[in-house]
Amino acid sequence: MPKADEGWRAVSLVLLLLVAFPIHAAITSSALTGRVMAGDAPAVGATVTVTLRATQATRSATTNARGTYWLGALTPGLYDVSFSRAGLTSLTRPVTIQLGRIARADARLEISADEESVQSTATTVSVAESTVISTHWSADELERVPLRRDVITAAALSPVFPRGDTILDDTPVFIPFLLGEEALDEVTIVRGAQPIELDRLGSSAILARTRSGSDEFSILLRGTYSTHDDGGYVLEGASGGRIVPERLWFFASGWAGDPTDIGLQKLRGLTLKVNAQAGAAHHFVASHFDADTELPLFDFGGTATGFRYTGVLNERLITEAVVSRSRYGSGDIRFQDDEVAAKVSYRVGDHVVSAGGGRSDHLGSDLDAFFIGDRWSVGPWTVDAGVRRDEQRTTWRVAGAFDLQSDRGSHAIVASWGEYLETPRPFGPGPVLRIATLGYTSSLESTGAARVDFLHYDGALEMDQAQLDARYRMFDRLEAGGSYVYTRGDRRQFPEHLLTARVGVQVPLAGHEFAATVLERYEFDTWRTDVGVRYEVPYRRVALTVAADAEDVLEESEYRIWARIRH
Repeated sequence: MPKADEGWRAVSLVLLLLVAFPIHAAITSSALTGRVMAGDAPAVGATVTVTLRATQATRSATTNARGTYWLGALTPGLYDVSFSRAGLTSLTRPVTIQLGRIARADARLEISADEESVQSTATTVSVAESTVISTHWSADELERVPLRRDVITAAALSPVFPRGDTILDDTPVFIPFLLGEEALDEVTIVRGAQPIELDRLGSSAILARTRSGSDEFSILLRGTYSTHDDGGYVLEGASGGRIVPERLWFFASGWAGDPTDIGLQKLRGLTLKVNAQAGAAHHFVASHFDADTELPLFDFGGTATGFRYTGVLNERLITEAVVSRSRYGSGDIRFQDDEVAAKVSYRVGDHVVSAGGGRSDHLGSDLDAFFIGDRWSVGPWTVDAGVRRDEQRTTWRVAGAFDLQSDRGSHAIVASWGEYLETPRPFGPGPVLRIATLGYTSSLESTGAARVDFLHYDGALEMDQAQLDARYRMFDRLEAGGSYVYTRGDRRQFPEHLLTARVGVQVPLAGHEFAATVLERYEFDTWRTDVGVRYEVPYRRVALTVAADAEDVLEESEYRIWARIRH
């Protein structure tokens, strides 16, 4: 069967499913935690200040009696984290906050009469702070893979099956493969032990975020040619920067062409995002996504508009709210979803208590949801527990992580049990899906991590899975990673084995950089070998990248060639 026909049939099925099965509103939060020591004792009352490098926005927290701190609802990105207390040295170190994940940054401060300041470039990978089972992909990591840079690739390279719905910038997006490659910033695949506020249907979800503006003005142009299905071209452009210093930033991108590598013709689309900071307490994000494609038999497309507010009322109390509207469909048949969700978090002692809810208006039917949860962290233990009410059902979730090296965060045992709503039926909610998990996770020095998880599905789906995920980067020049899923169940549409393995190398050449990656994939009893090469030429503030990808090189190989100039 021709690939284009396969793509049309798949899209037709997706559209039919979307009519019947709604996706609810959700709030995706990121956070930072850690412990500050004064010598060998907890540094009580130390100040922890985080500064987002892209916009210089700051947040602060104070350590408790155990020397621990919590900063919730942080914008994902690269931060400088400063630790200080009177009579002690101060320390500043970098940390990356990832979408939908909890990062960790610790510090040990020594007695100092002049309060000496120390700058550290060390980074850490901590695995014991989050009970959620997830896999994260940055745009740079996806770009080095010899496949299209999108959420579908991120899901295919992660140990999860079946793959869940996509939430882009806190807004449900029903056709994510219409998004331009240069618009995507990061993707997190939540594949088990979902937090109570994430009300996905089923066991997994894809969290995605488009790029945001920063204090530095940027502009790029990209052209891609694909040999798939007689060839096709795609042109993309993007720009971002500040509108008002320390207050207002923008990012915009657009794309048009024939991405024949994913079976589409006459694709066109755009994204627009505006970030605003009103003092240190109030942060606003408005985003819009609009894309459609025309095919010989039909056309389809969708839009998603979202508005997010984060209010830091004080260092203990945080409010978050999301309002969104999604439209999708084919031809003159279009459907609309209106979503609203809110969440309040309060830290007391070693607990972070949260409560909230949401409403979804899907095809004229209002779907309400409410939840309350608690995160408790003390010593080597971290526990997340909560209850939610939606779809006329009450469901429970509990998860725990045990740090095997007592507050170092490099090795942990993680277990969970949760109830999730299976896809609702036309005349009422479907059966409850229960998932129990047990796993081990470990950081690989400061540049990698690995974890293995066992999942048992019961109720709406009878299935067992083993999931393995690992990645490692050496000397910033060699990287390797892979994933594996073994499935044993009563549904034949689930493949028994899924496997990916990749090895990449980056080599500097007289100020330029050459990179190559080999990717091996096994899915549905088929092996595929993909190869990609990149060559980057920097000149002052401009960088030219030329790249080529070859898919399935041992069989009927097809190629993508692209070039980008970025300022």
